[in-house]
Amino acid sequence: MLEKIEKNSSIKTEGEMIFFNGANVAELMANATFSQGAFLSLTKKLPDSKTTQMIDCTLLALMPETSASPSSLCAKISAKTGSKINAAVSAGVGAMDEKHGLHIKECMNILKESIRDMHDVGLNVDEQAEIAVQQSQDRGTFIPGYGTHNCGVDIRVERLIDKTKELGFDGNYVKLARAIAPAYKTIFSLDMPLNIEGLAAAIFLEIGITPECGPALFILAKLPFLFSGVAEVKGWNTENAK
Repeated sequence: MLEKIEKNSSIKTEGEMIFFNGANVAELMANATFSQGAFLSLTKKLPDSKTTQMIDCTLLALMPETSASPSSLCAKISAKTGSKINAAVSAGVGAMDEKHGLHIKECMNILKESIRDMHDVGLNVDEQAEIAVQQSQDRGTFIPGYGTHNCGVDIRVERLIDKTKELGFDGNYVKLARAIAPAYKTIFSLDMPLNIEGLAAAIFLEIGITPECGPALFILAKLPFLFSGVAEVKGWNTENAK
């Protein structure tokens, strides 16, 4: 078993050279960004410059979270009770479930299947959005990635939509994600605005991330926020650092 895992490892060495998913690590250090490395880890290929910009913008948009989120609370409580940084952050990541973070996979699956059905049947995006909403209601659920935790408008959503247009990633997945909110309003008179996580799910599909790997990017985006919360609880800061 261990031999099989080692044989299929993404890391290979040739003399003094180290390769990660086929890319020379020394060359990555000289020419690539960390987000490009993350993309490489999930897709086994390096993104181009526009894809890299889209990844960076999306991860930064996802990074902030309310202090009352499950992952934030669990990380801070763990840190407050004396856990080391790795255990505290692990507690925050462990608190992510299908209602917080991992639901991106479900949203991506719904969008992916809906676009496939749209092409098969020959519908337009608005028609497919209404079908997706109706099917979700028939199952007694809501499509993940819609609705807000407060009454305010999340400026990140519009800014990220603008970025998809600027970089050329406003394809059918993003268009469908945007069309679902008005479909909720038309069919059920419900205000279910597209939130940052729903838009991120569509963008991940646009850049070639599979639904199974979507939560990995969500977790990656949240790590700086969790580190910040732990540092705050522990009393670490740059002013006191020597």
